[in-house]
Amino acid sequence: AGNAFVVDGGDPLLRYSTGTITNTGDGRAVLVQNTTGGSVNMTDSSIEDTDGQGILINNIGGGAVLDNVTITKSGAYVPTTTNDGIYVTGGTANAVVTFRNTAQAATIIDGATGPSIFVEDYQGVFQMQDISILNRAGAGILVENLSGNMSVVGNTTMTNGASAATDHGIDVNNTSGNISFGGSLGITGSNGEGISFNNGGNTGVFSVTGTTTVTGTANEAIIVLDDSPVLRFGNAVLSNNSTTNSVVLINNAGQGGTAGQVSFNNATVTGTTGATVPVVHILNNTPIVSFGSLNVTANSAAFTAPPPIVPAVGVYVQDNPGNVNFGDLNITATDNLAFIANSLLQNEAAKAP
Repeated sequence: AGNAFVVDGGDPLLRYSTGTITNTGDGRAVLVQNTTGGSVNMTDSSIEDTDGQGILINNIGGGAVLDNVTITKSGAYVPTTTNDGIYVTGGTANAVVTFRNTAQAATIIDGATGPSIFVEDYQGVFQMQDISILNRAGAGILVENLSGNMSVVGNTTMTNGASAATDHGIDVNNTSGNISFGGSLGITGSNGEGISFNNGGNTGVFSVTGTTTVTGTANEAIIVLDDSPVLRFGNAVLSNNSTTNSVVLINNAGQGGTAGQVSFNNATVTGTTGATVPVVHILNNTPIVSFGSLNVTANSAAFTAPPPIVPAVGVYVQDNPGNVNFGDLNITATDNLAFIANSLLQNEAAKAP
């Protein structure tokens, strides 16, 4: 079996609408590559890929619009590529790739073994409407070396299938471009991290306008570790299923510089019962870390004297050269301390509730 719909090279002006592209088995449902300009416009069509290699947009210099995409893997599916979801790679700064949903609620990727959405080495504009990622066995959204802009104008949801510990809900690396979610962002379950900026070489802006909800991750719900992105969250509801990983870990954001601020509007964070680490751990950060309000519930392992080096408190603020700001701070702690600010190199500003 080959690819169902292919545009390869040239400067095309192509319009395809009202039909359905169906791909079953091996091959891509859609392959658009090596264009120098022009546009491939598939608005009002539908794309259905079952047990295939998904969609590849490779090295384009013009536009591509895809509509009503559904990618599914059955129990009999045998993967033939590591990127069997939506894969956008290479191209010029003039590239504009758009996924629309004119006849369905969301772009659906169900059961991908690799990243459900993978954006790599991309300079252009990548934009999507609502996204539904189901039963993922790889990363939900993986972004590598994005110097352009990626935006989701609707809501994004993802659920875990059998992802590895290295396959995070959202994983961003070596990115100087901007990533924005205009609606809500929901991540349910992960054998890795929820939203990961972990030693990734990032300097771009990541923002969520709506509510970010992360639950059931085996590691941190949100992590910034030895990395320098600018993170801007609206409201956030966060928890995990780990007793040995904080729900929120912000460690060495900015990597010694003042770039890379992390901010939340209103965050509600719930720790795992019996946790042996802080629920929210903020340390070694030079840029500003700020919360409009932070509400933490901690039911951690019982306090012991002397306490361990990293005590299992609700919020632990440690060794930050930059400011850590709390508008309102509310902590409910059981069997352990609520808050520790230790080895202060900065100002912590908190207004009592």
